[in-house]
Amino acid sequence: FETFSGSVRSEMTTPTGAAILAALARPVPAALAARRRLIGYGAGDRDFRETPNLLRIFIGPAGEGQPGEQEIVELQTNIDDMNPQFYGPLLQHLIAEGGALDVFYHPVVMKLGRPGVLLTVLCEAPQREKIAGMLFRETTTLGVRYLTKRREILNRSFVPVITRFGQVRIKIASLGSDVINYAAEFEDCQRLAQAAGAPLKDVYNEAMAAYWETRRRGSGESQN
Repeated sequence: FETFSGSVRSEMTTPTGAAILAALARPVPAALAARRRLIGYGAGDRDFRETPNLLRIFIGPAGEGQPGEQEIVELQTNIDDMNPQFYGPLLQHLIAEGGALDVFYHPVVMKLGRPGVLLTVLCEAPQREKIAGMLFRETTTLGVRYLTKRREILNRSFVPVITRFGQVRIKIASLGSDVINYAAEFEDCQRLAQAAGAPLKDVYNEAMAAYWETRRRGSGESQN
């Protein structure tokens, strides 16, 4: 968790409160994209000269991603002595458990002419230390480099469509009011294809056709 100090010379939370947050919550960016549906306030007993003694809570779903610039961290490490069978599970673990935005690797030639792998992980700043720890524990690397970068992103949302196989989410990427790209969620299509014993491409193509028909009728592009 990121912390900061202010001008108030007083305890701003109790050890019990901090322990509850550490156990039940997870760190998020300071500028978390969210749709605020409810806002609650609680007042403390102490009166501070510098600031009101209030606790504020926002309740609402996190945004799928707001358009514009986003600050991310890029972690990299070079590895030349690890069993290649470990890379597949590592990539899945970094995304599922570490909260990585993206993970990829490509072959490189390292010192002494050894073939190696350059492993790159993209994440938000609060996840940097966690992911670095995972890389140290789950690979043979002795060091991890990281850089803070900025990237331009499109707004992302989901629209459900109904096919004869079941419901599939369509991921929409838009710039303002313009839909730039759209694609059927692979996991939805894969699950439905396995359940129906149907070719994956048939489920995918039918979902894309259903979304296009929804757009044609003028009732699509609403967020789920």
